[in-house]
Amino acid sequence: MNPNILLNRPAIRGHELRNGIEAFAHHICSGLKLHPVSIEWHPGVSTAAINRHGRVFLSAVRDDALIRRADVLKYLGFVVHELL
Repeated sequence: MNPNILLNRPAIRGHELRNGIEAFAHHICSGLKLHPVSIEWHPGVSTAAINRHGRVFLSAVRDDALIRRADVLKYLGFVVHELL
C-alpha cells in the first residue's frame, strides 16, 4: 500500500496501517539499497526499535482500531528513523 493512500484519508483501520507500514518499509529499504527488514508488531513497545538482524519492532494495533493521520505519520517516521 502506498503511503499516500494512508495519508489521503482522515483515518484508517489497524490492519490497513500494518499492511501500509510494512510495504513502506520494504520500499524504503529498496530505495536506500538496504537489506530487507521485517516488521514485528508488539503490544509492549511504546516507540520503535531495530535490531542487528533487521527486525523493526513497532507498537501493535488492533485490526479494527481507528488510526488517525497523525498516528500514521508517527509510524512512517518511526520506520524512516530506524532505517537511517
